[in-house]
Amino acid sequence: MVKSLRFGRGQNNDVVISDPTVSEYHCQITLDDNGNFYITDLNTTSGTYVNGTLVQGSAWLKHTDEVKIGNTPLAWLHLFVLPAPPQSAPPTQQQPFPQAYPQFIPTPVAPSGRRKNGMGIAGFVLSLLALVLGGVPGVNAILFLLSLIFSIIGVSKKNRKKGLAIAGLAISVVVLILLIFIANERSPHPY
Repeated sequence: MVKSLRFGRGQNNDVVISDPTVSEYHCQITLDDNGNFYITDLNTTSGTYVNGTLVQGSAWLKHTDEVKIGNTPLAWLHLFVLPAPPQSAPPTQQQPFPQAYPQFIPTPVAPSGRRKNGMGIAGFVLSLLALVLGGVPGVNAILFLLSLIFSIIGVSKKNRKKGLAIAGLAISVVVLILLIFIANERSPHPY
């Protein structure tokens, strides 16, 4: 049995409504365990109306109530499989709304902007290793070359975060100076 339906313009709603005055996530109608319906406005700008009255938060619904969202009248009752008539009396306006079914609260998805830069991260880590292992012959040169290559690739990638790739390049320059200094110290001096 359907317990809750979400209505709105967004494609991931239970019922999609093509009306520019309808919000992406507009309202939700829930059927409680006693066979009673209630509607919840999902903080819309154009509002949700029951029998011409603006819904503030949630409101109980009767089978005969007319619901309108945006400019669209909403035929909602036929979307639910109705249970046997409720054994208890219908709720009063003072009765609290059930908490058994969580209300849908849309969370805005922020644009991701620039994506992570794996090559830049690898270049940064390798440059740090080359700096730390600067005194180990052979290893430092290999780490330096790899860090330089990965950092350059990381900087050249479009729409990627470049901070660590640039830091990797800067550390690679320091490692190069360190390698030159170490090679100069190890070579025999003619004087």
